[in-house]
Amino acid sequence: MVSALSLSFVVGGTVLFFELRAKEHAIASFARIETATFVSRLSDHFEREPEDHGEVELGLAELLRERAHVPDGHFISGRVYSAEGTKIAEETMIATFAPALSTPDELDAIKESKKSAHNLLFAGGNIYVRVLAVIPGIPGTKNGFFEGFYLVDRETLLRLAEHALVAVSVCVVAVLGNTGFLHPTLLSLSRRLVDLSRDLLHANLGMLEVLGSAIALRDSETSHHNYRVTIYAASLGKALELPPEEMRKLVKGAFLHDVGKIAIGDAVLLKPGSLTAEEFEQIKSHVDHGLDVIRRSKWLSDAEAIVGGHHERWDGTGYPRGLTGESIPLLARIFAVADVFDALTSRRPYKSAMSFQHAWETLDQGRGMQFDPTVLDVFHRVSGEVYAQVLSRGENELKTLLSRITAEYFQ
Repeated sequence: MVSALSLSFVVGGTVLFFELRAKEHAIASFARIETATFVSRLSDHFEREPEDHGEVELGLAELLRERAHVPDGHFISGRVYSAEGTKIAEETMIATFAPALSTPDELDAIKESKKSAHNLLFAGGNIYVRVLAVIPGIPGTKNGFFEGFYLVDRETLLRLAEHALVAVSVCVVAVLGNTGFLHPTLLSLSRRLVDLSRDLLHANLGMLEVLGSAIALRDSETSHHNYRVTIYAASLGKALELPPEEMRKLVKGAFLHDVGKIAIGDAVLLKPGSLTAEEFEQIKSHVDHGLDVIRRSKWLSDAEAIVGGHHERWDGTGYPRGLTGESIPLLARIFAVADVFDALTSRRPYKSAMSFQHAWETLDQGRGMQFDPTVLDVFHRVSGEVYAQVLSRGENELKTLLSRITAEYFQ
């Protein structure tokens, strides 16, 4: 009995540790996703009123009020710093909540690493996530900083705590109830750990889907393009016999290829007419902004090849680096073909969809100039079947098709 109790404490403690780490990751993910919204909107305020810090304060206050009822939690306080570390705006929804200002060393570390930082705070029986992130586009400087204090919703905390306690209780009861049957007990624990890993994977895939779809909706009425282009790209990658690790990178990159558009103001991104040269330079900057976003997450950094290279061209006339031929990452070359093909065959508010044959005639015109000829030839073999599968499919049907791909490569 003593050995069973000892084993139950060890097992329960181990499972509790992993559960708490998973829950901390989930809470931090909520805060990071909300941070992306704040950073994007604050950048817009700077673009509209370059010298008016009062406008920034009004924008911050409006954001705090507007986002106060978001599920899972919301920011209750926020600050904006200049690139030199000077506080230029501060708003709070709780008068008694006044944490210390960020130190110059903290701001320098964020600027150098180009990654957001977070840590948990406990006050008054509540759990807060303090987030510090770079805001691109502070006028006259390279960047600025947003510091926010994210209050985790109590119902969300209770739900997460309940899941953790259930997991620990199940494991402890299993050990105590199976004294003398060590192998079945260890097998059960192993399965539980596998389930935890699978849950974490599903959470990451969900975050990938939400983030990619949110960006797609900024300059499109639906997120259908993200699903279709990912299916096209994955089908082409499979035909090229990419290994599973590269297929996972391909799927992540396809979904997040335009994530940098979160930093482009609506006045430029949604402009109906032709762009000026200066505005086009702003559009081109979404590649660097996208790299900055994905490099903040180890799991998302796999998307770097596509996020950074999906506008390069085979003949070297693309951007941002003007790479040529096989110096362009293979995943970016694959995605470029899939992206253009879906754009050609999709109906948009400003154009009709091309026929399959017409789209291929257009792609062939870019052979050896925009596209890798070898990749184009392989896509020609598989595109007809995939086109028939995705044609006129609704969002739920496209998600089902994509889930079959993720089930094969994300385990």
